[in-house]
Amino acid sequence: MHPHPLTLLFLLAAAAAPLAAADPVPADGNLLPQGAFEEAAPAGSVPGWTLSAKDGFTVAEGEGKHWLRIENREPARALTATARVAVDPTWAGVAVTARLRVQGLVKGDAVWHTARVAPYFEGPDHKRIGDPLPALQVDQDGDWVQLKKWYSGDRIPANAVSMVLQVGLSNAVGVLEVDDITVVPKP
Repeated sequence: MHPHPLTLLFLLAAAAAPLAAADPVPADGNLLPQGAFEEAAPAGSVPGWTLSAKDGFTVAEGEGKHWLRIENREPARALTATARVAVDPTWAGVAVTARLRVQGLVKGDAVWHTARVAPYFEGPDHKRIGDPLPALQVDQDGDWVQLKKWYSGDRIPANAVSMVLQVGLSNAVGVLEVDDITVVPKP
């Protein structure tokens, strides 16, 4: 006796389902859903992010949105929030976007002493690898600005396992607000 054709179709669909679920790129393409800062959290924490200190970070709210607010009043201090996403070194590239707003910015001496979203790659040992990547950064006070950087596949080291996004004020004083950070690969 032969199984009914619909039974075979159901079995094939069930067998294929885990393959689709294992796809590392979500349907919307964004690998960093916590970059919207919409998940509720207790004070002093930001879901999906590692904070460099217990103070200076809040999830602000207004007009139906939430965003990360980082306030640094000490010029020799670096306040950063860090998130990681898995990468595939065979990608043709990856785009990083973010909205930033800055108030009261006093930059430090180095070019990276400002308000920024700084991406870099890590290898299997969680150490930084590859050439430095250009950051999304704002060097003066202003209202919300949308920034985007494209990193071509030749910038992704062959042994990269994750892209790290470090958001913050490093040796710069002021208030950085950031929202809608996305990491979208081009497989």
